[in-house]
Amino acid sequence: MAMPYPKEVLDEIKWRYGNHDLEDVTIRYVSRGMPDDTGSMAGMDISATGPGGIELKNGNFIPYHRILSITYKGKSLFQRE
Repeated sequence: MAMPYPKEVLDEIKWRYGNHDLEDVTIRYVSRGMPDDTGSMAGMDISATGPGGIELKNGNFIPYHRILSITYKGKSLFQRE
């Protein structure tokens, strides 16, 4: 079975549990210049999930191809190989 795309994972959480459950999401992503070139953010920082990536409330944009992992309530839902 194929690994789901990050947008599919985030949309499933929103559709199934509602936007308020995004606060239980943690996303690790490639962030050049940060220690180990990775950053982490809480799902509650997301303002929108677009076709190419995540728009954050602070105006930043993270493309889906930079997402390394998504966890929801401590359970891994997406892990890039």
